[in-house]
Amino acid sequence: MMAKGVYTPPTATMHVLQKDSAIIAAFADALGVDTPLLDTAAPFYDEAEAMGYAEEDVGAVHAVLARRAGLGGER
Repeated sequence: MMAKGVYTPPTATMHVLQKDSAIIAAFADALGVDTPLLDTAAPFYDEAEAMGYAEEDVGAVHAVLARRAGLGGER
């Protein structure tokens, strides 16, 4: 998917990942547990959703990384 830049059909959508990540973050927060990897990754997935990839595969985060690296990734 990442090599082709085609993120459909999704195996897991960006939207579902975001929902699950929010549940995990809230649970960890309630336990007082740090989530440094989730905290670091979340902005990339937020950006992918903002770019219009919410209903596409989570691999679409590649488009964010490619855009940030100046390698394309725009819609």
